[in-house]
Amino acid sequence: KIHPLTHELIVGTHGRSMYKLDLNQFTGMAPQDMMVRNFKLFQNYPNPFNPLTVIRYTIPATNVHPAKPVKLIVYNILGQSVRVLVNVEQSAGTYNVHFDATGLPSGVYFYELHYGNFSQARKMLLLQ
Repeated sequence: KIHPLTHELIVGTHGRSMYKLDLNQFTGMAPQDMMVRNFKLFQNYPNPFNPLTVIRYTIPATNVHPAKPVKLIVYNILGQSVRVLVNVEQSAGTYNVHFDATGLPSGVYFYELHYGNFSQARKMLLLQ
């Protein structure tokens, strides 16, 4: 079992032995940095799309802040914000956001997820 605050791996054996291992010594990362690696912004589906698509992302569990502000923004090829899809506090979990691009011209768009110090962007193609 991995202790959520110290990131120690504790293992018991049938021979009545118990071992404790500090996982930070192998990664060289602080526990909060290890949590960031669990964020995931998936590629939208379908892609290319017309005019509906789904954007999926995962926020990992943290012990310090159960919910933080999350922003999911769509940008055009010029880097201008065209839609803010999410702007709320969210706790750990996997989320699906439906994006309706009705009224937008065909072209390449980017969507970017912001959560604390984490941000990631992906590209999508709208074909009208």
